[in-house]
Parts: sequence; C-alpha cells; structure tokens
Amino acid sequence: MTNLVWLIPGLPLIGFTLLLLFGRRLGEPQAGWLATATVSGSFLAAVAVFFGLATKPPEERSMKSLYSNGFHQVSYQ
Repeated sequence: MTNLVWLIPGLPLIGFTLLLLFGRRLGEPQAGWLATATVSGSFLAAVAVFFGLATKPPEERSMKSLYSNGFHQVSYQ
C-alpha cells in the first residue's frame, strides 16, 4: 500500500492544475465535482496507506524502515 503514497499530494495537485487550465470551461458544478473527486481520492489513498501500514508489525512500519527500503547498516567499534 505504500506505493499509493504519491497519490496523497499528487491528486490534489493534478486537480489544481486541471482547474487552473480548464476550470472556466468546465463550469461551476463540474469544476466543483472535479475538485471534490481529487481531494476525496487523496483522502482514500491516505486511508488505504494508513490501514496498509497498520497491518504490518511495528518494526516494519517505523520511519527508518520505510525510507531504507531494506538497506541495513551494520556498525562496529
């Protein structure tokens, strides 16, 4: 589910761009529906990522493991 993370900021940015370019041509109700759909899609992606991470054990959902992609650093003295 972490592959959906890019949709969380991406969908509202895509919606913003579409509304900036085509908002007046779409008209009032359609532009509102497009804005609502992109923000709702972003929310659903956030919920899916949340529940996807909630099902993993704690050591797999830590920030270190999310950003390391399986890379393990071994240190010694």
